[in-house]
Amino acid sequence: MPVLDRVSDVQLERLVVDRIVPALLADGFCHVDGFLGASLGDAVLGQVKQMHRGGALQDGRLAGSAPGVHRRTIRGDKIAWVSGSERGCEAVNVLLHRLDKLVSACARRIGNKAIRERSKDVKFQNKVTG
Repeated sequence: MPVLDRVSDVQLERLVVDRIVPALLADGFCHVDGFLGASLGDAVLGQVKQMHRGGALQDGRLAGSAPGVHRRTIRGDKIAWVSGSERGCEAVNVLLHRLDKLVSACARRIGNKAIRERSKDVKFQNKVTG
């Protein structure tokens, strides 16, 4: 695997202070373009595509069912729950580590009650079109 884009703790802290926390407080969400960088983003995408080709992505499921409602009209995505420790998910593991650092830095600034953690696993979705 190529050397992945490195982001220092100082750079993450600056992103949190300058952009993420103010956006979370004002809007309740934040979108950051380029957060992964080109090489890490490409590596994560490649691993997700490999999971898709290998059949690891499964149809998204509904919590319940209603007569006459077809699942595909509501959910047409494919998903896989991964922890990052699976073989072939090395870049995903780097992503998860970076997200953990980001969540921790945000929690220190807006209170532990507002942000506790990211979800246990990352859900990759591939929207099926057509």
